[in-house]
Amino acid sequence: MAEPLPTRRVTYAEYLELELALGERLGFLDGRVWRPSEGPSVSVNYDADLGAVADTLLGTRWRVDTARPLVLVPGSRRAITVSACVISGESPSLLDEGGVAEPVALFSVPSPSTEGWDRGGKFAHAQQIPSLRHYVLISQETRDVEVFTRHEGGWLYTRHQSGAQVPLSALGVTLEVDDLYVDLPPVPEATS
Repeated sequence: MAEPLPTRRVTYAEYLELELALGERLGFLDGRVWRPSEGPSVSVNYDADLGAVADTLLGTRWRVDTARPLVLVPGSRRAITVSACVISGESPSLLDEGGVAEPVALFSVPSPSTEGWDRGGKFAHAQQIPSLRHYVLISQETRDVEVFTRHEGGWLYTRHQSGAQVPLSALGVTLEVDDLYVDLPPVPEATS
């Protein structure tokens, strides 16, 4: 049985200590801590290969952080966890508190129990990060990648499925949807 989490609000430093002590990733928002895995049990059909993002960015000014992508929302006590984030390799983006600042792209792989949070609250907090240009959701159930791209008038939504390319204009790269998936076979082409 998992150790219970504090019900009181904690500081960001206490949150980091708790995560280290428990040896697991936890969610953190306004002093509240939770386990992202809490909720209905899910079975993941396959894993997203976020190494494909890093491979695509080789030789560019960007770097991918998948080790501990905890992203701090500027000017608030908020931090969000993501599957990976892209930051500039030219400036320090890791803060003393252990989180990432100034991400340009965030990648999340929602599970059925976190889907609502990833699309709602987490995205709402991510929109407050001035440097953020792309918020990417990678489906666990089908080869389906959704991208929210910041424009002057707001956020533009695009959806990309098997066989398609995912342009990330702020990074100057294009990802192949099928390269982001490890275990799920590609969708067969229709024959006439």
